[in-house]
Amino acid sequence: MWRILKWDKSPFEFALYPLQIAIANANGEWIVPVTSINYGPPIRAMFDQGKSLPNNVDRYAWEGMLHKFYGTADIDAITPGMTWTEIANRIDNYVQVRIPQTPFDVVH
Repeated sequence: MWRILKWDKSPFEFALYPLQIAIANANGEWIVPVTSINYGPPIRAMFDQGKSLPNNVDRYAWEGMLHKFYGTADIDAITPGMTWTEIANRIDNYVQVRIPQTPFDVVH
């Protein structure tokens, strides 16, 4: 079930899901290592947001995803992991075209 959430600190509505991501190239080298998504708000705010879901099934599913990806050791901590900007920067760095300086240079 997809939800659009509005956080008090943002004038925008956006999709906010407890997720993990990992991206590897064809050689199995990590472009983005396994990481949860850091959205910025404390984990507690994400738990509180889930309380507004319309039924118990949705609330339990939401809490289960939060426990899986962010844990419960310190719910006042900021969501751990990489931000979407950090992930985008890693992908951007990986796909940059590098032109050899001489015909004998090897581009990695």
